[in-house]
Amino acid sequence: MEKLDKEGIRENTLILFVGDNGTSNKVVSIQNSVQVRGDKGQTTDAGTHVPFIANWKGTIHHGEVNSNLIDFTDFLPTLLQVANISIDRVETDGVGFYSQLIGKISKPRDWVFCHYAPNWGKFKNRRYVHDKKWKLYENGEFYDISKDKAEQYSLNIEDQSLAVQERVKEFKAILKEYQ
Repeated sequence: MEKLDKEGIRENTLILFVGDNGTSNKVVSIQNSVQVRGDKGQTTDAGTHVPFIANWKGTIHHGEVNSNLIDFTDFLPTLLQVANISIDRVETDGVGFYSQLIGKISKPRDWVFCHYAPNWGKFKNRRYVHDKKWKLYENGEFYDISKDKAEQYSLNIEDQSLAVQERVKEFKAILKEYQ
């Protein structure tokens, strides 16, 4: 007979809750005391950043917050790690985050690539790479998303520091690799 906890959940069960996209532009949320309108269907932070909640009693520390980048491609290698199945047997672009779930130190994902090709609404296809600060679209639009989450002010790459220009070169190489 399986053992259930007081909430009726099987012991040692990993529960993952995650959204599929941002919220509708009809929805206004509060984030850090600031009103944010949803942007579902768009490639802005409000259109792609979603909540992700993980619960695994006795394994994941209650109330811990992880601000590292996580992409949907990361779920397959992570779940394989949870099931103790070798990731080497599966070809994936994902980066496992199992160590982060259980509070161990691991190298977080450095960037996320996205090929957005919606088959609904009147949205345009877009390809981009971003990290926690910078976002480069294939068409050359470049944003400091740490300060401009709504992507209102495209930056001139040539006006940026050499370090930022190097990061842009890395992003361009990633975009080329995923053509």
